[in-house]
Amino acid sequence: MRVNYRFCLVVIGATIAAAPIVDAAERAPVKFVMDWAFEGAQSIWTVAAESGCFQQNGLEVKIDRGFGSGDAVSKVASGAYDIGVSDFNTLISYNGAHPNEKLIATFVVSDKSPTSVVTLKKNNITKPQD
Repeated sequence: MRVNYRFCLVVIGATIAAAPIVDAAERAPVKFVMDWAFEGAQSIWTVAAESGCFQQNGLEVKIDRGFGSGDAVSKVASGAYDIGVSDFNTLISYNGAHPNEKLIATFVVSDKSPTSVVTLKKNNITKPQD
């Protein structure tokens, strides 16, 4: 069965929009580490923070930049951060090396790697050197 992630995001967004605003004193602190610097791919987290999405759902989220997926996984595994962003392969690798201290994936942002080059066949570009 294929999951329709756009539908899930719409449902999550609608749920968040309908949530009551929570008083600052009631918000749970969350330390969040991204997988890399503040760039376009990480904007879903900073936009959520700036729009009040986290606050409305009872969270006081502090977002820090990351230095790669391995760095983010290490920081979450050590307890320095509550949650982080990582590529799935790094998470699987960590869990394989630490079977008694496994981390869990709770949300998949991209179910396919967005790192690709696409061209038309008529352009005769078939390898990176082209």
